[in-house]
Amino acid sequence: MRLSHQTTGKYYFLLYHKAMSLHPALTPIAADPKMTVRVPPPTVPFAAIRKAANAAMSTGPRPDMARVEDTIVDAATPVPVRLYHPSNISSSSVIVFYHGGGFVWGSLDTHDGLCRRMASRTGAKVVSVGYRLSPEAPFPAAETDVGLVTDALIEGFFETTVTADRLILCGDSAGGYLAFLETCRLVDRGTTPAGLGLIYPALDPSCSGQSHVTNAGGPILTTEAMRWFWTCHAPFDIAPPFEKAPLHTFPPTHILVAGHDPLRNDGTRLHDHLSDLNVKSTLLEAPDMAHGFLNLPMAYDVWKSHEMALFDSLGATVMSHGAV
Repeated sequence: MRLSHQTTGKYYFLLYHKAMSLHPALTPIAADPKMTVRVPPPTVPFAAIRKAANAAMSTGPRPDMARVEDTIVDAATPVPVRLYHPSNISSSSVIVFYHGGGFVWGSLDTHDGLCRRMASRTGAKVVSVGYRLSPEAPFPAAETDVGLVTDALIEGFFETTVTADRLILCGDSAGGYLAFLETCRLVDRGTTPAGLGLIYPALDPSCSGQSHVTNAGGPILTTEAMRWFWTCHAPFDIAPPFEKAPLHTFPPTHILVAGHDPLRNDGTRLHDHLSDLNVKSTLLEAPDMAHGFLNLPMAYDVWKSHEMALFDSLGATVMSHGAV
């Protein structure tokens, strides 16, 4: 893993990436056609596609929690959420997590292990959001659900009221996009959250970054599939969200990218924008990993250090906003 702060040159970062080959543990996964995300044929029922995609995700280790609760945020369309209470809770801050899956699959269950490990490592409660999925519920359904859960937290729906400045928003892949947009919404209304965590985020609907060329064929995620995901979610042209975002008032941001990922430059470009504005941004790279590696069927030791680095970075923000 390589850690990049604001002083690191972007050109050196690119050269470092080019020199790093795929981790050997990923080789058999990358060689398995069933593990490469491609545009599905229209003749296959979507329910079958979603079931197969969810089954292919590995939850990884699932540490015990003091308590795990499944509940519903009541709204016009109820939003399921899962609350994780770690036994080592050390902060009144709350991490709100949005799962990935290209807006079309993924669930509370597929990311259960990740949320448990995040809660255990950071000592913070984690709230995982089961937002509505595309194409059945395209834009702005997921975005609306995310906002409803945030507002419910602030209004005291979950036992105690949590102020926005004790919220850390976090998501992987498409969930990173939702975390980014929710941060924009809170910043725009003058309630900036404590932090933002992005795990190989999807931030560019145009798929125009250089990594979408370099890593167009994967492994795991392809650029063609990512374009299909965006079309399923928002079947119209939308600009990259950070082009018009209030980045100058963003909270400390923690970004983890994978070297062999079409979305790699989605994360690095945001880091560059934030750094240019002197907004605190930490960029973590797993140069020998591919997209979605925290949910791939590999030994935990293969990617543990990358995950721990992100959780420790988030944990520093957790402890600086509400240590108990």
